[in-house]
Amino acid sequence: GKDNRPVNIKGEAYFEVHSDIEKPFLVHNGAFTYRVTGTSFNVSAFDNEHETSIALLEGGVTIEFGKQAERLHPGEKFTFNKNTGKYRREQINVNRLTSWRTGEITFNNISLEELTRKLERSFNVTFIFQNEKLKNETFSGSFHNYDPMETILEVLKISTPQTELQCTMVNDTIYIK
Repeated sequence: GKDNRPVNIKGEAYFEVHSDIEKPFLVHNGAFTYRVTGTSFNVSAFDNEHETSIALLEGGVTIEFGKQAERLHPGEKFTFNKNTGKYRREQINVNRLTSWRTGEITFNNISLEELTRKLERSFNVTFIFQNEKLKNETFSGSFHNYDPMETILEVLKISTPQTELQCTMVNDTIYIK
């Protein structure tokens, strides 16, 4: 554009943006606009997830939503919950958050339901929960996108001895019971 550099996003993306005060870089996602002032940052904005977030590695970003604006600082993550309308800011290890760029899936204290969504995107598989209670089991760790799915499932089973997690893989569908 003549006045700015707009981008619309659905999914996850990492940006490195050259500073240009005359033409700001704007990332649009639903009700949010991220106004970038020369920086590197990661946006996670999947339609089927209840949270959207932006994490700043370096530089500056202003998050605009409604009549509010929040200035993000390097090493911070802004997360908005679509269901509750609430947001939070937190200090994070940004290198761990962007490790997906090098083929690593890292996670810290996330539910099995959230982990399976990450695995579905990375491995092009579908998870079906036959035991709804297992969705809330929490996990921390990392996998590589070249790890065989069978190995990942085995690690998940070993990590939950108290619940006796069982996984059955049929073609590209994984049943969890």
